[in-house]
Amino acid sequence: MDQESDLKPAGPAPAPRGRPSRRSMLLSTAIRVLQERGIRNMTLEEVCAASGVSRGAVYWHFRSKERLVEESLAATTLPLEQLRQQAWEDPCTTLARAVMACVTQERLRGLCVTLLFNASEAAARARMARVRVAVTWFLARHCVARRDVLGRVARRHRVQLAHAMVMGSLIEFMAFMPRDIAGEHALAQALRRLVGAGPAQERLQPV
Repeated sequence: MDQESDLKPAGPAPAPRGRPSRRSMLLSTAIRVLQERGIRNMTLEEVCAASGVSRGAVYWHFRSKERLVEESLAATTLPLEQLRQQAWEDPCTTLARAVMACVTQERLRGLCVTLLFNASEAAARARMARVRVAVTWFLARHCVARRDVLGRVARRHRVQLAHAMVMGSLIEFMAFMPRDIAGEHALAQALRRLVGAGPAQERLQPV
């Protein structure tokens, strides 16, 4: 082994079996601090103090606060981002169920709060843009009827209105947690009426 290779950093040592690595511990801590403080107010000092590590350890694993924030946001995938992969029978129910999962599951809810209330930060804006694109695609592809008696413009307006209903409902449910899953059924029914879909048992033909 030559001298040059001896000078290269060996990288972080593997964590003992059964224990989380320091990197995953820092990531979990950063996710919690993000939810409590927001992107702009989160500091590396807070993450270090909560994790019991030095600032150098954070830079060793993530290089910058921006990188730590990006990986923290990417650590959890929202159901609304996975609509293309989800199996479904009734599209409106599938979409409503994805919204309710974001509200009722603690980890997903924490990510939604971070994204929705940090819209001034580039990382949050970019992530929410992907969510909106996924919702719009699903609405246009599977929820709104292919042939609208009022024409293509009216169909596009239905997609836009349904998108506004989904995102508005997400924010509303985040503020006023429903006591039961009935919110899913109410949202699905409202979407069906808005987009002109038939009963839940009738699967719409893709566009």
